[in-house]
Amino acid sequence: MKRHFTLLLSLFAIWSVQAQITITANDITAIGITAVQTVDTLPDASITEGGAGLQSWDYTALKDQEESDFTFLMPDETPFFSEFPDANLAAKSDSLGYIYFTFNDQAFKIIGTRAHFEIDSATSFDVSVRINPGQSLLRFPATFGNSYEETTLQTIAVEGALIGFPFDSVRLETTTKRNVSIDAYGDLTTPVGTYEVIRSSELNQAWDSTYILFAGVWQLVDGSAEPDTSYNYNFWTNTNGLGFPVVQVEYEPEFDAYSVTWLKSIVTADNEALQGPAMEIFPNPASEFLNLRFEEAQSGTAEVFDMNGKLVASQKLDSSEA
Repeated sequence: MKRHFTLLLSLFAIWSVQAQITITANDITAIGITAVQTVDTLPDASITEGGAGLQSWDYTALKDQEESDFTFLMPDETPFFSEFPDANLAAKSDSLGYIYFTFNDQAFKIIGTRAHFEIDSATSFDVSVRINPGQSLLRFPATFGNSYEETTLQTIAVEGALIGFPFDSVRLETTTKRNVSIDAYGDLTTPVGTYEVIRSSELNQAWDSTYILFAGVWQLVDGSAEPDTSYNYNFWTNTNGLGFPVVQVEYEPEFDAYSVTWLKSIVTADNEALQGPAMEIFPNPASEFLNLRFEEAQSGTAEVFDMNGKLVASQKLDSSEA
């Protein structure tokens, strides 16, 4: 079965984290951040969610296949703020349009999106997706061992003529039951570095319904008898004082298929890139060999590119050596 909606579950924030890895609403200040993510649609077999509790995840085999970026801003800086008046944070995405959020002392939630759809070269339209009640990205205080359940309703309505239906309007609804737990923590390594993370694990069951508006009456014409089931694993970090999910693993049991979204880079409101590990590079310039000296032991992969962007060398880093 095919779900009507593919919704962004990503959220990027700045927070200070205490030793017990606890996040509160006061820790989140995402305004002005631009994050660049990429998707590995066919990840290596070594990349799985792993077990619960203290873990170590090696995701250095992740591939860079489909890149997108998100810039976080105030809702009134977006053209569709009037459709989501309760939002107090928004994100502009080059692939998903605009996303709207709310947060308070109890929870951080996504409440809707506004996107542009193209059916074919001659047919396209803008549409809003509303989520009521909003879908929790974090509930506060968020810490290892937390868990909760919730049910959300996602709704989209379009004119029938826009999508080739001989009816006044078509409404698509998805009811989703979610079971969420922060059930693991430890070190996670991606192609760009190693991070201390906590993992939010989600079981999602979604039922779709389709309604038509005909002669002034909404009528149910199709509905899911069995839910679509998926699992999401979001790995959050606080590296250099910037908090965000560096990896998101999605597993669809119906197809036994994984896809992984991972963070390539992030730029702050001051236009400063998230700093990588401190190191020395010598000799510079180099012709036959190059030395990298890190101040601290590192895990991951060091890659060297020439002036044309061609990869000329790749070397795994051993975390046991500085």
